[in-house]
Amino acid sequence: MKKAVTSVALLATLTGCASLPVPTPESNNAILAVPVVAENDSNSTGYAYGYVMRMMNQETNERTSFNIKPQNGTRVKIIDDLPPGSYCFDGYFSRPEKKDGYRYTYDSEYLPYESCFELEASTLTVWQNKVAVYVYTDEKDRRSTWQRHAFTELEESERENVEARLLEMKNIELWQPIVWSE
Repeated sequence: MKKAVTSVALLATLTGCASLPVPTPESNNAILAVPVVAENDSNSTGYAYGYVMRMMNQETNERTSFNIKPQNGTRVKIIDDLPPGSYCFDGYFSRPEKKDGYRYTYDSEYLPYESCFELEASTLTVWQNKVAVYVYTDEKDRRSTWQRHAFTELEESERENVEARLLEMKNIELWQPIVWSE
């Protein structure tokens, strides 16, 4: 029987003062950092929707899901309190938001995606790939926009940016060295 696990997730920004949890001797849990790179070609149009990423611990078959709401620039999504082990992202949901009166509704489509990595006990592991989100505006009709996304390897400058953002976080010295997934 597959068991759903929900973990706490933080979004670290350059201006924010995010803090990593303090590791304790009783817990050997790991932290996963997921780089998110978002570009918007227009300041007037925001991101239409976010994503729900889903991954599974290959040893226990427990699933963990977390939300990504894109913002301009490079961000780092932190998923903490994960047991060590072998994990695979097995897919994601796109979450278009539709205004329905005063509420938002979500139309979700499950999209398979696979990327596997190891999490070691009491370590912070950075995923080697990035969630890249782009918003484009139609040149003829400025009201027409569309959002595209991709999962690609980090470029060297993006990798340096992610490392710099992690080093700004409180308690990062307790999670040294930072490990990159392969």
